[in-house]
Amino acid sequence: VHISSGLIEGGELSSDSSFLVFFRKTSSNLNSPDDTIFILFFDSLEEKPLPVPDESKPRNLSIPALSNNDKMVAVGYWDGKYSQLLLYNLENYKIIQSIYVKSIITSLEFSLDNSQIAFGDQDGVIRIFDIKSNSISAYRFTDYTLIKEMSYLNSDEIRIKISSNEVFIWNIDSNEFYSDSEYLESITEEKWDLTPTPAAHPSQ
Repeated sequence: VHISSGLIEGGELSSDSSFLVFFRKTSSNLNSPDDTIFILFFDSLEEKPLPVPDESKPRNLSIPALSNNDKMVAVGYWDGKYSQLLLYNLENYKIIQSIYVKSIITSLEFSLDNSQIAFGDQDGVIRIFDIKSNSISAYRFTDYTLIKEMSYLNSDEIRIKISSNEVFIWNIDSNEFYSDSEYLESITEEKWDLTPTPAAHPSQ
């Protein structure tokens, strides 16, 4: 398969292997990145770009996460000032939610039933966004360790890898962590509701 010019940084294959969601870097200028997210359809070899909030701003994208039913894709977006979680509807290729956060998103994953998105950042914050209720919960690690990878094991537990490559299991309901790590000694929780508008205010 030929993919047009640019450095391919990461992607995710659909469950039926009919398309690939990936992003491409076309600028070699680190001060002005212009990452773009695409869908590659294998039957037609068509590449379809997905919209970004502002074409005029520099943008860094994280590896996309595809929902388990292949109907949504989430990606971390950084414009040099703000970081956002962008949620796309793959039936109409539009952004259906944009959530501002203060730190660069480094990992994200859909829950098994596609009702939630867990995403972590470089400052050690894990957020759970509930798509149906449009609400978000944030959990901060006091040592500010980068959240490297996440995956749902079931509806209540998430497997997490941090920057030291240590892996542990987090039970969301009980807020218990199964690890011997000193990183997990002190955890605080805060919750708030997002406004139903397409993009939340940066102060959130």
